[in-house]
Amino acid sequence: MKKKLYQAFLSAFVFPGMGQFHNKRKKKGWFFVLCTLGVILFIFFSLLSSFFTVIEKDIIAGIIEPNIFKLGPIISYAQSKAAYFSSLAWQKSRIPVFLLLGLWFLSIADAFFDKSSMDSE
Repeated sequence: MKKKLYQAFLSAFVFPGMGQFHNKRKKKGWFFVLCTLGVILFIFFSLLSSFFTVIEKDIIAGIIEPNIFKLGPIISYAQSKAAYFSSLAWQKSRIPVFLLLGLWFLSIADAFFDKSSMDSE
């Protein structure tokens, strides 16, 4: 009984929704998996958008030469602005990151308590 409870907890810890699949709660599992993937994709595209917005502004201002065949200067320029990108990215993705952590915690708690209630029945 304790071993299965531990397995459900560990499954949910690895990726949100896996503990629900372990507990044979497929609808809940898919809910957590799809919500988690949606938040991860939102964070990824938000970061990508902020990166390209800054690069676009600097190309328009004439700081970077807009030559697609010379990507080296653009990449080195982006690396030099890494601190700015990270602060801008944190500003844009702060709420989704906390949402992702909340989903993860909720998934772990749900898998743990769902399995313990199933064991007590």
